Amino acid sequence: MNCPICDLILTLKNCVNTECGHSFCNTCFWKWTKEHNTCALCRSSILVNSEELEEQIYIRKMLEQRSELSRQIRFFENKHLKNKEAYERLQKQLNSLISKTKSPRLRADLKRITTAMETTTELNDTPTTSWISNHEINAIRIANLRRNYATQVT
Repeated sequence: MNCPICDLILTLKNCVNTECGHSFCNTCFWKWTKEHNTCALCRSSILVNSEELEEQIYIRKMLEQRSELSRQIRFFENKHLKNKEAYERLQKQLNSLISKTKSPRLRADLKRITTAMETTTELNDTPTTSWISNHEINAIRIANLRRNYATQVT
């Protein structure tokens, strides 16, 4: 017997049987049920129990939120790296200006700017806590609240 989707030969190790009597390889079955709660052939419900269905929907939403958070973390890590590189370039330019400047007053002003930059800018390796601005954190929270509200309303 073969899987009706991918034509793989079904064995005891890879076969999944539905309550409606259809058989699939476990790869095709789980790929299909990840998006649907029905048999891929006859479309009869796989999870008859409403609690199981609600749990499956909840798990899907949690996985979607996890994926979105992972995407946002990658975005902010990249942003952190770009900011750190820009900061280091500016610091090198300032140091170069300081060494080339002949005016003691201008040199002192540039040193004050460098010192101010160093004390107000804390670059470390935890961009998700140090480089995400409050505005960006609030925007993420608002988007998540809107998404949660939309799912509760429907």
